[in-house]
Amino acid sequence: MILKIFSVILIAGLMVPSAIASPASCGTTHYSSYDVSGFSCTIGGLLFDDFTFSNSANPSGNTIADTGINVTPITTPGDEGFQFSMGSLVTGDGSAYNFQDEILLFHVSTTDGSTLTNLTLYFNGSQTGTGATNVTENYCLNATTLVGCSSGNAGQIKVTDPPPSFNDQVLLGGGAKSVYVSKDIDAAALAGGTACSPGVSCDTAHISIVSNTFTHGSVPEPWSMVLVGSGLVGVGMLRRYRRN
Repeated sequence: MILKIFSVILIAGLMVPSAIASPASCGTTHYSSYDVSGFSCTIGGLLFDDFTFSNSANPSGNTIADTGINVTPITTPGDEGFQFSMGSLVTGDGSAYNFQDEILLFHVSTTDGSTLTNLTLYFNGSQTGTGATNVTENYCLNATTLVGCSSGNAGQIKVTDPPPSFNDQVLLGGGAKSVYVSKDIDAAALAGGTACSPGVSCDTAHISIVSNTFTHGSVPEPWSMVLVGSGLVGVGMLRRYRRN
């Protein structure tokens, strides 16, 4: 009888997690597949949701749409995130301020009870002449928006060229379990530069990769603890049964 009870406990512990619906794993696809109302996905111990997107450019026909940004999940355990690939290229003709600007926003939270410890940002921006590239990420801890974020929870990391600074990161404190980020990707060629012509160097700005990772600690999975606890209870009951 005791063995039957123990078996029921184990089976129940295994069945309950499968009965709870959970978001799918984040996939390799265009950002347009993420930028959908209500969409969420997971990578390791992190849940990503509330994706939005906006863009602008001069000339206006030079914008990069969300379908033009490829998303590849970064699956390093405890350091998950995304790599965004795009063909951002701005060429200056010396007469106007030309640019491409994309803003990617989303929310990140831990699913395993761990806390976020740091954010890391990388890009491979390059430029010539008056060209300039940068990615600025504003964030708010334990929030689902940047609006009204308190100074103690708000922050910013940034990568640029020029000056060449391709990596930036920030250590997080306060036991944050979620963060809302706004990533502004900007490539520009300033007015007053050199016009492109055969044999003459012109003003360009180029960004093809932006990577963003969210480091977090590890803790035992809740259902693993349930199963371990169930096993201990069963072992205790079995020993008591044998003694009797």
